Amino acid sequence: MASALALGEIIADKTPYIPNRTEPASLAWRIASGALVGGALCGAKHKSVTAGAVAGGLGALAATYGAFHLRHRLSERVPDRLVALGEDAIAVGGGALLMRIA
Repeated sequence: MASALALGEIIADKTPYIPNRTEPASLAWRIASGALVGGALCGAKHKSVTAGAVAGGLGALAATYGAFHLRHRLSERVPDRLVALGEDAIAVGGGALLMRIA
């Protein structure tokens, strides 16, 4: 189920209908999603769910703004579609890595 949702997000993100990731509603969903995943991962490892949720939410916030600014800078030199594909590859690869070490 999570894989299907992730694939759906990747596809939806490429459409012109999705609002900017730094708009309040989008940012709130990203932070909530990060908190949910962080809490769930820590809970599954019998660690503090609260600490995992805080770390996940803060990680989502930092990644949102970091990727946003990096993408804008790279898009000045590299075609935007190529930057978007690279961003998706980093997100998927990073998520897979975190799942292995968590």
